[in-house]
Amino acid sequence: MAPGLFIDGRAAASLPLPDRGLAYGDGLFETLLVRGRQPAWPALHGERLSAGLARLGIPEPPWRDHLASSLAAVDAPAERWLTLRLTVTRGDGPRGYAPPATAVPRTVIEIAEAPLDPLAAPAPLRTALARLRWARQPALAGLKHLNRLEQVLAARECRERGLDELLVCDTAGRLVAATRGNLFLLRGDTLVTPDLAACGIAGTRRRLLLDTLAPALGLAAEVTALEPAALASADALFCCNSLRGIVAIGRHEEQQWRAHPVIERLQAAYREALCASVG
Repeated sequence: MAPGLFIDGRAAASLPLPDRGLAYGDGLFETLLVRGRQPAWPALHGERLSAGLARLGIPEPPWRDHLASSLAAVDAPAERWLTLRLTVTRGDGPRGYAPPATAVPRTVIEIAEAPLDPLAAPAPLRTALARLRWARQPALAGLKHLNRLEQVLAARECRERGLDELLVCDTAGRLVAATRGNLFLLRGDTLVTPDLAACGIAGTRRRLLLDTLAPALGLAAEVTALEPAALASADALFCCNSLRGIVAIGRHEEQQWRAHPVIERLQAAYREALCASVG
């Protein structure tokens, strides 16, 4: 299929300018998996987007209507997996950082083929600790805002070092996440993931694991501050995001882990839940 671009629910060839999303990163985005015009876990994405817009003081546009009309225009086989990026910006405005007193937000939806099969068994990742550290900013912590320059720099470092992923700390030296997803450690029957009160993105798959998948499998879940030294005592490591799902880390620097049955159970439960989510 040809990539699709939709502005406020209507097909478009380009982004209208000026736009504060491009000028200042003034907005939020969600990345959704779609199959058969049905997005996976739309409620999780919608709740995060709505909460983020409220925190930034951006009026919530009728993005659900825009999402529905954009998906209705997609010409793709029902069994094909697609990716959909939903961006909401504050829209146009005068020059300068100060937002307009009355904002007219803009919805931008981009639809393309998924880069990988989310139901396929992913290969374990090779990781290391990033040299770059991410800044702590509680006012933006958890949000998937448009300024992702820290992730761009981390991804460049990852590529230059020939690794699949980097695990990133904040400027206080505490673990935050992988470059492209949330990080989990397994300790016995407990999943442990970094606290994101000061830095990082609160992923939809992270929430799914904490609220649904872990309890369903009888696993405890803990959100806490983690130092890099905690990696040495983990029984297993994995990361997750909306496109890849749950991916085990097989090697972190000089440490190695074999396939772990708990991660395999989580991956199987995730794939089953994903299929149910898209009908």
